[in-house]
Amino acid sequence: MRIMHLILSRGFAGSERYAAELASFQAAEHEVMLIVRRTHRSRFGTSVVDAVSNRVQVSAVPTWVGTQRSVERRIQEFLPDVIHTHLRRSSRIIARARAHAPSVATLHNRVNGPHFFELDGLICNGHWQVREIPSTYHGQVFKLNQLFTPHRRLEPAEIAALRASLDVAPAQYLIGAVARLAHSKGLDCLIEAFRAADLPNARLVILGEGRERRRLERMLGANMTMPGFRKNVKDYYQAFDLFVCPSTPRALAARHAGGLRCGPARRRLDRRRMPRVDRRVWRRSISNRRWSRRWRRYCGATRHRPGNGWREI
Repeated sequence: MRIMHLILSRGFAGSERYAAELASFQAAEHEVMLIVRRTHRSRFGTSVVDAVSNRVQVSAVPTWVGTQRSVERRIQEFLPDVIHTHLRRSSRIIARARAHAPSVATLHNRVNGPHFFELDGLICNGHWQVREIPSTYHGQVFKLNQLFTPHRRLEPAEIAALRASLDVAPAQYLIGAVARLAHSKGLDCLIEAFRAADLPNARLVILGEGRERRRLERMLGANMTMPGFRKNVKDYYQAFDLFVCPSTPRALAARHAGGLRCGPARRRLDRRRMPRVDRRVWRRSISNRRWSRRWRRYCGATRHRPGNGWREI
């Protein structure tokens, strides 16, 4: 089968990682092409093309002017059996394209444009996405069982080296977050909660890059760091004593489970309702100190039992 993936974003975050891993996985048995825009690399130097297998054909199209025409030309040359789009702009271009192949889109967030309903299929990561698709949509709707790329379990010496690279002392309790530095990820709430909790001998590390870096850096206090983007981010999950996903919208937190599978054991992983933290809960908890007390109590209970994994607090 000839499969064409299309993602016209910039940089490398959750959606790009998903597209790269899926295309690489499919390329083991199929012919796969990944179409990106020419300015696919972010100002931090990250790009989806760095994460794809060398078996995937990567083709760049103009960023803005002539994108539609160039994508249609790639379709005529590659003659895909199916076209798989990621994010809004890619889906809009394929909806307009003269393509004699079925087209599907993975919903990395919610349906945020009418062009999604012009495609032949929609792939949902969460059940809440399925519920939001109107009954008037005549295409097929799929609920995806999360795609996990196997990751090896690190040796204790490797974990110790990763923690040392983050300036974490051996006895410190490491709380980690992995996210694009954007307002919707709720990292400002995480920083405020960590400061309010005032946990003894704890350290907060936020991995990722984005436009909110300067604002978040001004909020950092003692024992809080933002080391930036890490290409081998799945290794770092295994170095955390506690992983926090404070995303303010309905977070597709199952993506993080790919790293956690080979790290700390999970207490509970329900794919029907992945853990998330509502921003209103964070704000209310921070204001009345209830959250900080609960977090201090939770961390104290797990300090000597690392690896409790997913838990909705």
